[in-house]
Amino acid sequence: AALGKPGATITRYNKGPFKCTSSCMDATYSTEWRYYWQVNMPTSTDATWMTCSDNCETPIRYWGDTVAECVINKLCPSHTYVIFKYP
Repeated sequence: AALGKPGATITRYNKGPFKCTSSCMDATYSTEWRYYWQVNMPTSTDATWMTCSDNCETPIRYWGDTVAECVINKLCPSHTYVIFKYP
């Protein structure tokens, strides 16, 4: 909300590796996933579409909030990784 995205939420990946005490329905996560977390951006995030005047190397669609991503990446704990999820 502080970055102007009041609908943004955070998802933590509290998944550890699969062990012999794990349920058969548990997923097999590697130990690295404990260092990942996800920022779920709201639907108000702008998307830019390719146009007829773009060159052939232009992506068909790209989206993102470079300011919010930069600030979050700078402020996140240094041993973690952030995934940005856009609708």
